[in-house]
Amino acid sequence: YLDAMDVFVLAVPAGSMSIALLEAMGRGVASVITFGGPEEAVIDGVTGRTAPPNNPAALGSVLGQLVADTALRERLASAGYAHVRDNLSVAIVAEKLLQVYEANASAKFDPAWLPDATSSGRASRS
Repeated sequence: YLDAMDVFVLAVPAGSMSIALLEAMGRGVASVITFGGPEEAVIDGVTGRTAPPNNPAALGSVLGQLVADTALRERLASAGYAHVRDNLSVAIVAEKLLQVYEANASAKFDPAWLPDATSSGRASRS
């Protein structure tokens, strides 16, 4: 279905890290969300477009711009794809998580934090 879309829209009141959004961006579909920012997947005008939450007129305006401007739609689709590929793909996220684990591998931890096999999986705090 994503490949048949010209624009993916996710109208939510807050938060944008949706798997559906990342999948659309990862397929090279121009994306619009009603929440975004520099730390989000959709950076307005760079990797997609945003509109204020709970503002149908503003959302309609953004969608109208994308419908009317094929070059803009294609530029945002390409930038969104590259952003997901370079920063948010499964391989990249796994690598970043591995780096966190490796950086903390030498940290000492209390074995009491581990679940006790005899106590229904709850950590022992003795």
